Amino acid sequence: VVDIPTRGYGAAVWGGIQNSRGTYAMFADADGSYMLEHAAALYEATASQDADMGIASRLKGTIEPGAMPFLHRWLGTPVLTRLTNLFFRGNLSDVNSGFRCIKLETTPKWRIRSSGMEFATELLVKALKTKSKMIEIPSGLRPDKRSKEPHLRTWRDGMRHLLLILSERPELF
Repeated sequence: VVDIPTRGYGAAVWGGIQNSRGTYAMFADADGSYMLEHAAALYEATASQDADMGIASRLKGTIEPGAMPFLHRWLGTPVLTRLTNLFFRGNLSDVNSGFRCIKLETTPKWRIRSSGMEFATELLVKALKTKSKMIEIPSGLRPDKRSKEPHLRTWRDGMRHLLLILSERPELF
């Protein structure tokens, strides 16, 4: 456990990554929604293919009833994924997955700045822009096990992701 003084999802994850030791770092939300039994497969696929990032795709796996709100499943994630793939020549199925494995030696060239929820998108966009190798494995999603309300704010956070994607392609404007 590492103390990270800056608030935010991205600050917490990035701080943990920067304080990691070894070749790879893996992260996932701690709300019980990700299928952590796929952690070994995610690591093995990432390492065996010498990928810079491995993503456990929720959309290629099984999404249990009640695990993902309708708008996230059928509008938000697909739109953000299509835009990311279109603008940055990706071939990803799930840009919003919070279950990833990354090669630590690659992370400095990504120059990550986001401290909020859009961190997950920035990580992918910067990896695509630097032509980092990415792989996906099928995983899935379960209903989260939190007893309190999630921090995610659908429209606000969705717009932050969208604005980050657009800001990384200023030549479009």
